[in-house]
Amino acid sequence: MTPGINLHFIDSEDKVALLDRLIGVPMIGMDSEWRPTVKPFAEQRLAIFQLSSETDAYIIDLISLANNPILDAKLTEIFTDDRSLCIGFAFGSDTSMFKSSLPEMNFFKKFARFLDV
Repeated sequence: MTPGINLHFIDSEDKVALLDRLIGVPMIGMDSEWRPTVKPFAEQRLAIFQLSSETDAYIIDLISLANNPILDAKLTEIFTDDRSLCIGFAFGSDTSMFKSSLPEMNFFKKFARFLDV
């Protein structure tokens, strides 16, 4: 682990407020993870969403917080802040997983500034 980086595990509504530290930061790194399937047509489900800044890293448990309106509102607030550049890598597959796994959430549709590297 990098010295000086604070790690936060978000697995309940009361911990969503920890994400406030990401509001307005210059750059936010993002990635999501899901369990691969080996059976044809088996449903894949998102497991975690990772966000980071220069000082903080967040692991969001999307199994515990799937379709949670409080998490959706907080992520929307973070991603629509035009002071922040959100950075992902090949993020199209992540977006597809958000659409299928989290149909009641909208945060991934509303980036103010986004770069897919």
